[in-house]
Amino acid sequence: MVVVPFSNLTGDSGATYLGEGIAQELLEGLLRIEGLSAEARTYHASKGSSGFNGQNGTGQSSRFFLEGSVGDRGEELEMAVRLDGPVDDENRKDAWTRSYRIPKDGFLAGLDKVAWDIAGELGAERSGGEDGHLILQWTSDFDAYCDYLRGRHLSRQ
Repeated sequence: MVVVPFSNLTGDSGATYLGEGIAQELLEGLLRIEGLSAEARTYHASKGSSGFNGQNGTGQSSRFFLEGSVGDRGEELEMAVRLDGPVDDENRKDAWTRSYRIPKDGFLAGLDKVAWDIAGELGAERSGGEDGHLILQWTSDFDAYCDYLRGRHLSRQ
């Protein structure tokens, strides 16, 4: 699986850290599922563009491609998630897409539901993870979470 940073639709051009962070949280959560391998892309490219060719870092075809977008709706975030097969897979089924409205209060719990929905689409049973969670619930304060994501983003710069 290849996971790319989510598009930033918050209206704040400086908030790219949010889409990057959400994609990274989902990637780390999905890697808690036994047998799933995934990698992150540090740039955002849509399928079929020159930036993504359906191959992972080893040159082999990736089975799935996860992308999305995130927008700010005041007290909640609106997310769209798309899971698709590789560009060159003639037998792939239609892309799986879902939209979510996740309250900022308890955001990581909402993101955990998104991760489990993706895992279910990949055929994973709901079990494992840290106390049954794929996304670790290390804070309930959305502003603190954003500060963490901003700091992580800046440290990679």
